[in-house]
Amino acid sequence: MKIFKLTCVFVVLSSAVLIGCTKKVPKCSSSAVTDVVTRMIVRSYAEVKEENFSDAAMFDYVKVTNIQTESYEKEFDRYTCSGLVLFGNDVQYPVSYNSYIDESNGEHMISVAGMSLQDKILVALAIKEQRKRLLEKDKAGKG
Repeated sequence: MKIFKLTCVFVVLSSAVLIGCTKKVPKCSSSAVTDVVTRMIVRSYAEVKEENFSDAAMFDYVKVTNIQTESYEKEFDRYTCSGLVLFGNDVQYPVSYNSYIDESNGEHMISVAGMSLQDKILVALAIKEQRKRLLEKDKAGKG
């Protein structure tokens, strides 16, 4: 699988409130981490489909589940995490990510590895099918 790595700068804004002045890195299962991982994965998908998601739609379709802490490096204050990304009810794939404090500036950072172009295409198809089912269900409920 072709690995890509994304480092997200905006995570500073979303996690600064949760980190506070202690500069302690959030754990793997923290919403400050999983929300950013979800956004990064959806952005990666959107590159293929050239599609934008509202936050509500994004969190309806994409969830990080089965989160595990693979390791914690106390010296670097870094968690190495794994989990499954669930798209709708149809597609899931493993994801690995790191949550750490950048030594150079003290900011919380997250890096994600994992989605190949083929994965992105499968995800796009799964989301399209999920949306189609939801529309059909909505029409049936109104009819």
